[in-house]
Amino acid sequence: MKNNITHDLFHLCQDEWKWLETYYKKFRKTPTKAAYINNFPDFRIKAVDDTELYVEEVRRAHGRHELTSLIRDAADGIADGDIDSVMARMQSEVLAIGTAMGVVKDVDVIQDWSDIYDSAVTRQKNFKKGGLAGIPTGFSSLDSMTGGLQPGQLWVVAARLSEGKSWFLNQMATSAVLAGHNVHFAALEMQRDEVTFRIHNLMSKHMGDGAIFEAQGLTHGKDVDLKKYKAFLQGMSKSMTNKLTVSDVRGIGIGEIISQIERHQPRLYILDYLTLAKMANDGGWKDIGNFTKQLKDAAGRYGCTIVAAAQLNREGVGKEPASADALAESDSIGQDADAIITLKKKSNRVIKARLAKLRSGQGGYMWWNKFDTTSGDFHEITLDQAEDLMAKDVERAHALEASGGKTA
Repeated sequence: MKNNITHDLFHLCQDEWKWLETYYKKFRKTPTKAAYINNFPDFRIKAVDDTELYVEEVRRAHGRHELTSLIRDAADGIADGDIDSVMARMQSEVLAIGTAMGVVKDVDVIQDWSDIYDSAVTRQKNFKKGGLAGIPTGFSSLDSMTGGLQPGQLWVVAARLSEGKSWFLNQMATSAVLAGHNVHFAALEMQRDEVTFRIHNLMSKHMGDGAIFEAQGLTHGKDVDLKKYKAFLQGMSKSMTNKLTVSDVRGIGIGEIISQIERHQPRLYILDYLTLAKMANDGGWKDIGNFTKQLKDAAGRYGCTIVAAAQLNREGVGKEPASADALAESDSIGQDADAIITLKKKSNRVIKARLAKLRSGQGGYMWWNKFDTTSGDFHEITLDQAEDLMAKDVERAHALEASGGKTA
């Protein structure tokens, strides 16, 4: 039991083990041989002390049983032509089987302290090098509150439509890449070129000769100095050894996500966005809950941070960034998320953000951000700067309306 062996891992003698579990949970001690024989008189008992060997045997036997059953059911489903359902079930259940078989090992952190010490050393090196133990998000207050993106964490960025959540993810990707980390961006809504153009827009603020390459101009094929853009791309590829990989395959599930993580080894994996991913059934709250649990498990198993975008429900419509309660399927997602960030666009160039949940600290903190693609800006600003920008945005809107849309 100390090694997390439960009765559902047994496919022979399940009742016998369940009796042991129940006895121990009730009386907090191992039953006597006499008590056990009284309930199971035909059970053979042997005196052994090599527990770890038999723990592994139980797990392996469980894995064989479950995989055999899964393959048999999959073959039946394939014969019936239900390929999509078979794929969804296999992706979900293979991960569950791996977890039950002990992919994540329990550690005695009192005696086996070397790994945790190595983790502390690595975090201190990162802090001394860049002022942060984790990966920088690109937003100073958020980094200060959280210590950056940490291995094994699941973050969620939520907003209503056109409120800036995809751009927020683009900025997190840009910040991680500039800090020297591998990043994978899984775009389930936009095309690969659109995502890449946005990240180049933000990166051009920090690299090159000062030219800002607007995502809209790159997308529309106008108002772009292609010579300077090519020089920017060449300079970036020469100066950076880390990778930014982008995929735009629609409807990927946990199996494809794990495959991408194994293939590209990202330190940061971004999923845009959560409810567009492929789930086992109809995408209801149970499916979303299972999926976010699988994302959290994958982040822990591969030592990366996963950040996923999500939608806010209608309760999230207001003047301020919403609380975590306004997150669509909030109970399912919030249970597994280590951090939840919500956004509210206050004007054309100002976005207000809230750290709605932080598992390791106090949530509720809010900050202001400048968002301007003409200057490649998406970063934190003060309240005074935000109010000044919002006032100018109102003046711009009035001037544009007065001119019939002919001036910016």
